Amino acid sequence: MRKGISECVSVKALNIAGANMAGAEARKHLDRAVALGKDTRAVYYERAKVSFRMGKDQDARQDAERASGLPAPAHVILNLQVYYLLLQIYSELGENELAQKYVELSQKSSVPVQSQGRR
Repeated sequence: MRKGISECVSVKALNIAGANMAGAEARKHLDRAVALGKDTRAVYYERAKVSFRMGKDQDARQDAERASGLPAPAHVILNLQVYYLLLQIYSELGENELAQKYVELSQKSSVPVQSQGRR
């Protein structure tokens, strides 16, 4: 039986891949993560960030839009994070109306409050 994405790729590993590896190497690992977990928001979000840093704005746009349409039941990647990335991407692409859309969504977005009992 094929392992699920949560067993194969942790979000921490994705962050490390995106932050510390050369862009092409990080992208290779994230491409594999996408193949393993087609409906995982964190994977698409991280790949969008790497693509954006590499100057591949259209790839970044596609992955960030995909991430925005996926559920985030564990709130690992917040809507606010995806909206901010899309704002950056659309600003870079000169698509000011779409950038403004994500400014407005960011302003309306809330951050989930963790349980009061946790310390």
